[in-house]
Amino acid sequence: MEKWQFYFMIGSGIYLLLLGITMVIKKGLSRAVGVYNVLVGVLSIVGAVVAKSKGDPTGKIFSVFTVVLVVSFLMFAILKGAMKKR
Repeated sequence: MEKWQFYFMIGSGIYLLLLGITMVIKKGLSRAVGVYNVLVGVLSIVGAVVAKSKGDPTGKIFSVFTVVLVVSFLMFAILKGAMKKR
């Protein structure tokens, strides 16, 4: 794993943790999304630390993390679009 990938995963994890905590405080649908963000944030930080300590020469952990971020973005965009139509 390259250095920038490690820092990207750590930074994204911290951001998702903070975002998730603020969303959990709110009520309604954003609370469930907040819990999801907290989980992804924690897994991001754990994945970065594991990849850095054990070594991940092929970058599979970062690739999986990138796919999770893209799928999450698409899922939340569709959810937001569905909520606006109501």
